[in-house]
Amino acid sequence: MIQMNETTNGINHHRQCPWALTIENCNGVQMFRTFLIIGAILYLMLTLILLTYYIYNSIKQNEKFYKIISWTSLNYMKFWSIIYFSMRCFHCITIIFNLFGDNIIFRDTFFLISWIPGHLLVYIHIVSIFRILPSLLFNQFTETTSRMKTIWIPKGEKQITIIFWAFCIITVLSLTTTSFIAAFIRRSEGFTKKWFFAFSTHVFFQWLYCLINGFLFLYYGRILVKQTKKSIKLTDINNDKGRENFRVFIRKMKMYNFVCSAICFFTAIIVLPSTTLLMYLGLDNLIDIMFCIAVNIIFPILFGMLSYSIITSETQNNNTDEPSFTHQYSTYMQTNSFSNV
Repeated sequence: MIQMNETTNGINHHRQCPWALTIENCNGVQMFRTFLIIGAILYLMLTLILLTYYIYNSIKQNEKFYKIISWTSLNYMKFWSIIYFSMRCFHCITIIFNLFGDNIIFRDTFFLISWIPGHLLVYIHIVSIFRILPSLLFNQFTETTSRMKTIWIPKGEKQITIIFWAFCIITVLSLTTTSFIAAFIRRSEGFTKKWFFAFSTHVFFQWLYCLINGFLFLYYGRILVKQTKKSIKLTDINNDKGRENFRVFIRKMKMYNFVCSAICFFTAIIVLPSTTLLMYLGLDNLIDIMFCIAVNIIFPILFGMLSYSIITSETQNNNTDEPSFTHQYSTYMQTNSFSNV
């Protein structure tokens, strides 16, 4: 069993309830168990909904989804979303039923690395933006009064591939290594200053990646929406239905970018700094409650909105009355193979 009072040379001798590791012998154990049950249900619902839709849509379109080499960007986004939801659900179930109670390294490491699929999902989406933007920026060459500002985009597939894999490898290695070190120290010494330093290092990398991802969504997402709007100037939309479809599509794009940015900035600005600071100050009970609510209730709701955006972006292709460039973007994520990255 994981002990609550583990150190005589630590940051805090009496962790109130490290719910991410165990809720046994916690103060307010029933409250934390309730939060975890809600989180398990929400993450399980997201997993089943997205998985069911993925399988149904693959069968409907006669796709061989087991052929990974032919997957599109949207396929990979759905895949990593399902993996993320499944890992979060499994973590909640592990804590609720106290599974693997004697394996501290597994439980600690699993919780910390369960966020990695979320980062990979962001990278895949940003790569997709890099690929679709050049075709939407053509208006700067066709409009005689274009005031197009300089936009930084990787040149060609080679640069995109290098940047994508560099971010993926650095993210996975840094988060996995720091989580394992923190778990190993806690198993050997408990909640010591050495553990707090290792844990803070892991939190720093999480904070850095969330902050970077938030700015990427804010910058490129805004450009993507802006350029998609501009495409209407070169598209002959002479009916109310076409204009309404265009507005609906723009709202979906805005919602997707808003939700992704909100998740990243909420994590980087509110959740991670407050977690580390309050833990250092010894206000564990307050931060444990706040962190548990954020991770198991607020996050699933935000990710549910994100999943809705992913699903509706795919079904958008079925509307033949859309403007051509809106149609082009909505189909791009489904037809562009990701195997060359």
